[in-house]
Amino acid sequence: MLQSLMQAKKSFTELPVFIWKDRFSDGTRSPLICKEDSFHPSGKTILKMMTNAADSEYTFTPYHYHDGIEILRVDAGKATVVVNNQAFTACTGDILIFNAFQPHGIFLSSEKTEFSHTSIAFRPHYFFPPEKADGENHFFADLKALLFENHIAASHPAAAPISDCIDRIVDLYERNEQGWAIEVFAQLVLFYSYPVRFGLCRKNEENTSYMFDFMTRVSSYIEENLAEDITTAQIAAYCQYSTEHFCRLFKKCFNKTFKDYLNVYRIRKAKEFIDGGDFSTIAEVSSRFGFNNQNHFGHMFKKYVGILPSEYINRQKSKG
Repeated sequence: MLQSLMQAKKSFTELPVFIWKDRFSDGTRSPLICKEDSFHPSGKTILKMMTNAADSEYTFTPYHYHDGIEILRVDAGKATVVVNNQAFTACTGDILIFNAFQPHGIFLSSEKTEFSHTSIAFRPHYFFPPEKADGENHFFADLKALLFENHIAASHPAAAPISDCIDRIVDLYERNEQGWAIEVFAQLVLFYSYPVRFGLCRKNEENTSYMFDFMTRVSSYIEENLAEDITTAQIAAYCQYSTEHFCRLFKKCFNKTFKDYLNVYRIRKAKEFIDGGDFSTIAEVSSRFGFNNQNHFGHMFKKYVGILPSEYINRQKSKG
């Protein structure tokens, strides 16, 4: 009997939920709350499109994804948020929601930017039971199938109640009273009600796990063959798709054509190579990153960086 009571007490004071609160000031990141014993981002690498908004900014949270939902509130400051290779600005009081398997990252304007946030993350499949064969529990199955809007501005009527849920969950965790996990569960269910009420979600009809397996496979192939002449037909065959199907799926996942994505990624890697202090000739740099034509390399470099590679190399040399 005593053992049963102890197990019950333990079960209601532990919960697989990620709670993180921190502050970034004067180049130093200071964790204020950290509960991450059961929730970790995926270690897989997903390539990020180089955007004008995020390319030269300080990486606060590297681009990543995980198998749970993350609810993030910007407590102070402003940041560039990239979700599914699309960038937008988030400010104080804004709510960000990252769906499962949805790649995202946070970038600041510089290492001296003031910024703080609170994050709550959890796995829906842990909280909501699976649907039974006889059709029971379909209510929870419907909840698990929801995809949320990524950005809810502080001025939106849904932002305040969601923010209250975040504060309540943090308070419950910090007080650590008997049964706190039950009320956290209730707060998470309550959270679901606000995007539904305000029309900020839709039902997920796609296999997101499948899509991100595809993204990871494509990303790895590009990285491993960066210096080679990678054609669309070659990588489509590698993925065992027709060229037409590959192009449709790639555009859906990366929001760019394969050719545009490859050019942007190669220029990013070439720029990082030069930034690392290696001042090789233009011919060597272009060849190293898959450009067989120096003129094409120069044109692409200027398109995405703003100046010719020779000018950029000279600028980096002068810094040294």
